[in-house]
Amino acid sequence: MRGVLLAAVALIAAVPQDDLVKKIVPDAEKIRKLQKKLSPQARDKVEKALGEKLADAELTAPVYECYSTVPAVSSMEKTRCLIYVVTVKGAKGPIRIGVAAATLEKTLHTVRILENGDDKGLESKHFLTQFDGLEYTDNIYNPPGDLSSNLKKAQGSDDAAKELDVLIRTNSLMRSMGVSWDRMLDKIDKKDKTASDEAVAVDRAFDETLRILPGAKFLKPTQHDRFKQYAAGARTDLGQIKDMIQGGKFDDAYRKTGEIDSQRCAKCHGSYRRTFREARFEKNVGNGYFSTKLEVAVPDPRLEASYQAVATGIKKAILLATEMK
Repeated sequence: MRGVLLAAVALIAAVPQDDLVKKIVPDAEKIRKLQKKLSPQARDKVEKALGEKLADAELTAPVYECYSTVPAVSSMEKTRCLIYVVTVKGAKGPIRIGVAAATLEKTLHTVRILENGDDKGLESKHFLTQFDGLEYTDNIYNPPGDLSSNLKKAQGSDDAAKELDVLIRTNSLMRSMGVSWDRMLDKIDKKDKTASDEAVAVDRAFDETLRILPGAKFLKPTQHDRFKQYAAGARTDLGQIKDMIQGGKFDDAYRKTGEIDSQRCAKCHGSYRRTFREARFEKNVGNGYFSTKLEVAVPDPRLEASYQAVATGIKKAILLATEMK
């Protein structure tokens, strides 16, 4: 009987923990709370990466482990994730964020806003889903000053500066393009003719990318040519989508977006994503800064300060979950 009672008590105690984890990772399995803490050496490492001091309470905050399907890692089997909950100060109030990451694979799984004392726009899927499956590099340990220095270098006039500028701006343009694309799909589904504005925004991003592309010396001439072909084809298709939307042919427009996604976007991403990612890492501007100036898209410019607060919180959560032993 005593054993049954102890088991019942343990089950009751586990419920709040499981509920918290499942709010962040709904399909979580094998949930457990890890007994970890941050060493003085690790604290110094994390503080340098963040460019700020940690609160003492953050040194022993709980880290949870679970297993979940992380498509960016494997769709065939569950992946081990670490979960950390962090609270940051937004422009209008505190924001409590749940972050799950497959830290061994350096892949962010998902981000959830648990409590929001700031603008409701932070809870928009157009902001949060950009973090699903985001692969980060060791640049996560770089201090914010490194990015600021590289942004400054990218303003130079020599070939090295122009190449750095291409990497930074292309990354930002592609991320903003993703947000505009998702908004366009939502509006097409709602038969909203302002979806054509999003098509125009995507086209402008392509135009700007093509304008700066000659500075990408890390690409071979044949890669430059293929990139231009993919972009030109996508822009032609976008023009057709715009006409369809304005003519009220929303079903045709939706079908056309599927064609672009499979015939244009997928081919280009398959050919160039790793090339650009490796070039960025070599130039010290790989994913991991979690900055609105680099890899975090800004769906609403008015909320940039709040977006940055959340992004910094995500970086902090990953670092603490990784470094606690």
